[in-house]
Amino acid sequence: QDSPAIYYPSPISTISLDKGLLSICNSLGENSTNALSVVIAHELAHYYTDHTFCTDFAFAISKNNTELSDKLKLLSKTNAQKLAIETEADQKGLFYACIAGYKPFNMYPKLLDAIYASYNLRDTNNGYPTKQERKDISLMAQKKMEQLYNTFLEGIEANKNEDYDKAIECFESLNRIFPSRENYNNLGVAKTRKALLYKVATSEDYNEDYKFKKRFEYPLEVDINSRLN
Repeated sequence: QDSPAIYYPSPISTISLDKGLLSICNSLGENSTNALSVVIAHELAHYYTDHTFCTDFAFAISKNNTELSDKLKLLSKTNAQKLAIETEADQKGLFYACIAGYKPFNMYPKLLDAIYASYNLRDTNNGYPTKQERKDISLMAQKKMEQLYNTFLEGIEANKNEDYDKAIECFESLNRIFPSRENYNNLGVAKTRKALLYKVATSEDYNEDYKFKKRFEYPLEVDINSRLN
């Protein structure tokens, strides 16, 4: 195929990868899987954010209303909309790759250069971010990750200080952007510890060596490490 990767929304949602892309990723050595994660996550971002709604809808109604179908197809391909869609896919794709445990940032510029060279792509393509803009998107996403990591540390500290409302606020805000398993765990710990404060303790079920009641036997462990790091 002429593209390193394509997402087909219909009739069955499919991501197609070119063998040439796999060769490019393999050439990056220890970063091969990190590179591949960037491309797949970009295409997954199109799927999860329903970027092809107009195309899907047009496909579904084409037999019944060809005029509306043609209008929807035209709308979905306007340059301004396409630019916004591809920018969002780049941004969210980098986050998806990180949530999955990969490290996409350091090798992202090198991957772009290799793809553009191998597929003879122009640095500027109508309706898409330029190659430099895509590199800038990566830098902005990385800065956003650093900000989110600071929020993660604030949540950890708030949990430690028994400020559970603050901890809940931190981890809920993280999960709106970076819904990772450690954030969900820490959010659950904060909510559970807050709930335990409402239980009236008696001399039989309270142990002075611990903050919480002996009869609550589930482990409550905070994850201090994050993929945001």
